[in-house]
Amino acid sequence: MPESRRTSSLKKGTHSTMPSRRSTVGLLITARCPVGCSHCILQAGGLHWGEPTPASYRRWVRSIAESGVIRNIGLTGGEPFAVYDTLLDIVPLIRSYGLHPNVLTSAYWATSDAQTEKLLRPLAQAGLEGLGISVDEFHQAKVPIQNVLRALRTAKRLGLWVGVAFCYFDQGRDPATEAEAARAELRDVLGEEAFAQVDVINLNPIQKAGRAQQGVEFPTPSSKVQRKSTRVCTALTPSIWPDGSFACCCGPRLSKTSPLVLGNLNHDPFAELYQRYRKHPILPFLHVWGLTKMVEELRADGLGEDLEGYDAPHEICRLCQKMLINERYAAFFVERFEEPVLRRQLGVERFLLYGDPEPLLSTRRVL
Repeated sequence: MPESRRTSSLKKGTHSTMPSRRSTVGLLITARCPVGCSHCILQAGGLHWGEPTPASYRRWVRSIAESGVIRNIGLTGGEPFAVYDTLLDIVPLIRSYGLHPNVLTSAYWATSDAQTEKLLRPLAQAGLEGLGISVDEFHQAKVPIQNVLRALRTAKRLGLWVGVAFCYFDQGRDPATEAEAARAELRDVLGEEAFAQVDVINLNPIQKAGRAQQGVEFPTPSSKVQRKSTRVCTALTPSIWPDGSFACCCGPRLSKTSPLVLGNLNHDPFAELYQRYRKHPILPFLHVWGLTKMVEELRADGLGEDLEGYDAPHEICRLCQKMLINERYAAFFVERFEEPVLRRQLGVERFLLYGDPEPLLSTRRVL
């Protein structure tokens, strides 16, 4: 159920432990998935990356806790409920360190009220604080919407906050228009009563990556409404993969040589990896400029001529990977980040957009 490009909309503030991006890390505990949606950005269920051993994820959780910078751990995959014993082990482990666990699922397992209660209650008693459910036409082609509603009702009754991840086709319109249309579609899918109970909504434009490259027919946005230079990636929360790799991306699996892969938790303490993430010289460009402007800047410097054919909104992930795997292109942005005036400008804009002060504070140190 991993999302491709994430636009989070917090509906209510009733739960103090609902995750914010700055205090959250994603932990992928499996690539298994019995659902196998055609739009899956990770090809979950079709690829085998192995799974972390109990000894591994216990070390990782301890290292995360010792860093003091993370409050929430999002358990994802694949389908975490496909490795239910791991969930039962890792949820109380996370809570024992004073951290807040939540889990993202398709709710394929919520086939009856009794079954839903049987699986959710032990997790709630062990310290699970939130349940995220993937809801869209691709999931519901395989998972009945009644499963989703059943899981939502049970989670609320057990005192969990509930989030919904909704994937939609970006038509290239104004971002606010896209978001409002997606929210309206989600409301229709869930129904008014269930929609009103949702605490967090994550709206996720579908990307042409993973299984979606072959399994999804993407619409062609009208040239009259297609926007330019707003392809800003927000899927840049840190993620830990089953092998311990630490990446500042929650989209498709990255090449090990990608500059967005910052190390491995089996070898480096989480605090060090997180500092690399916070001070990363390329992320501010992805967050603030967006990919279209990044390509334009490359071309203004005589680079990037091979970056063609990526005009549609669903090409963000493929463009990002092709751009950053090129050492010259990555070095271009690292060098630009050393320019004090530009660095300050990026810091101010990133703070205004996301409330993230790190680039601005870094700018103060270099000026």
